[in-house]
Parts: sequence; structure tokens; C-alpha cells
Amino acid sequence: MATIGIHYVANALYGAQRQGLDTDKLLQDAGIPPAWLGIPQARVRETQLTKLIQAIWLQLDDEFMGFTQQRSKYGTFALMVDLVHRCDTLHGLLSEGCRFYNTITEELTMTLGEESDADGDWVYLDIVFEHQQALDEKCFYLEFWLVIWHRFACWYIGHPIPLHKTTLTYSPSDYEDEFNLLFRCQYEANTSHNRLYFNRKYLSERLIRNRAEIKQFLQRSPMDLMTIPGQDSSVTSKINNHLRQLPFHEWPTFDAIAKQLHTSPQTLRRKLRAEGTHFQTLKDNLRRDTAIEKLLKEKLTVDEIAEHVGFTEGRSFTRAFQKWTGLSPSAYRTQDKNDPQN
Repeated sequence: MATIGIHYVANALYGAQRQGLDTDKLLQDAGIPPAWLGIPQARVRETQLTKLIQAIWLQLDDEFMGFTQQRSKYGTFALMVDLVHRCDTLHGLLSEGCRFYNTITEELTMTLGEESDADGDWVYLDIVFEHQQALDEKCFYLEFWLVIWHRFACWYIGHPIPLHKTTLTYSPSDYEDEFNLLFRCQYEANTSHNRLYFNRKYLSERLIRNRAEIKQFLQRSPMDLMTIPGQDSSVTSKINNHLRQLPFHEWPTFDAIAKQLHTSPQTLRRKLRAEGTHFQTLKDNLRRDTAIEKLLKEKLTVDEIAEHVGFTEGRSFTRAFQKWTGLSPSAYRTQDKNDPQN
């Protein structure tokens, strides 16, 4: 994702707040205006959320970010990476990763299991946090942990692992669009397990990362865990890549893009639903993130940016941008200029 909803920023702070950290200072140091917490549509960049999470890790000396009773000291994940680097395949990585955390802490239980149904043979990663309901009531850290392990597995084999589905013990309906951007699969809410499912064939994939790559990965963490590494083969990515190559006023209709992807509109619509999104959502998100990037990195007027992202006049763009982010384009640019990190 180019930008991340303020929902995740607000929830990332709960554990730190319970531990007595100054959350306003954490936000300011990460370049996130504290006032944005009161704007439900506000969005931050990956670099800003990365700075925030890194600061919480370091100041609490806790990679569980205050969402558990006992800390996971800073450096624990790196120690686990050193252990699983000795494995040859993804099966070894996930098995040893589960064994590592199940051994060193009673705060969570990780299980690697297998299931088969009429659609295929699946592997699932099951996560249970012992005190989730009391300490992670918004399920921020649970989702963060699921994302970490999916992206970590993708990164280590060098290409995406499409998720078959996600099962959850709660419902993310209040922020469903943002959830779908993270997981890109259908989810089942209010089940008895928190699990990620993917095709069993990926377990035999070879691990390809070397020590130098691992060192850089750990230094940047969790930056590289917020995106899907490698050549993303999802339908969402294919459409996004196609649209990025065209001026906004030349974007094709849904039927035209289905034809260009050599599929029927019905099949394409079904595949997008399976990834938790819709064609209009993809277009809106791409317009929004392109507009934010140009606002912050290029010295263009609001009208020039409006034209670039396919609006015929600036007022329509301003209304859309405010709906997307909760701020006018000029206010968004001003807030970023006031960021001491810039």
C-alpha cells in the first residue's frame, strides 16, 4: 500500500499508551500530526508508520508493542530469523518459526496445520494471543502479526503467496476496505480461529535470501513487511499496473480491461471479489495515492494535480480529496511541510 489508514495508527498506540509513553510525541517524531487521529479518513505513508512502530519497539523494548502481559524484547524477531535461516524450504521456516515463539513465550501460540476441501489442499497458520481480548481488544496486533508472517514468508521465497482466505474470531467490517488492502482475500468473520490459508504447494518453495539481504531487511523492518514483495500476480496488481501506464483520462472501462486481461467481465468481477475489492475502489485508491504523492513531492498547483488525476476542475478534485483523506489538498500539504522529519 502506498498509504495506510489512520485506523491502524490509532490502534498501534494503545499498548504504548497503557505503558505510559507520550503518544503525541511518538506521533510527532514519526511525522504524523496528532490531530489526524480525529480525522477518520486521514492517511499516512509507510515510512511514517514504520517510524512509529520502530519507536514503540525501542522505547518499550518490546516487539509486542505493549499488547501482551510479558514483553518480547527488541531483537527477538532477529534471533528467530537467524534460526530459520538454516532451513531450506518455507515449510522449515514456518515450522521453526512457530516452534521458536511457542518455546520462548506463553503469550501466543502459533500452529501450522493442513486442511483439504473440494477446492484444494491448504496450509493454515493459526495464531492465538493469550490475552488478546483484554490487551488487544481492537485486534491491531493480531492483524499485524498475521501480516508479518505472510509478508515474511513471501519475502524469503522472493515472490507472493496468494492467500486463499482468512478466518477471524471478530469482524473487521468497520474498516473492511483497509483490511482487504492488507490481506487481498475473502475473510470469514466471527469464527473460532484466526488463520491465514494458502495453497500447500508453497511449503516446498526454497528460501533464497542471503545474510546481507537479511541484515538490510531487519534494519528496515517493518517497512518491507507492509508490502507484498516480488512480482505480485494478483488481479488487483495486474489492473493497478495497467492503469498506472495510462493517463487518467484514458483509463479503460471495466469491460475493456477484462478483454485486455483475456477474461470475461463476470470472471474478472468474481476474482476481484475474491481479493476483497472492486474496480471502482482500485481506481479511487490509485487516484488518491497519486494525488498524495504529487502533493508532497512535486511543486504543482492543486488544479494541475487535479487535471493529472483525471478531474476536469479543481473544486471537484478538492471535494474528492477531502472525502478520501479528511483534509483539503492544501491542508494536507501544509501538515506535511510542518513535519519536522521533512
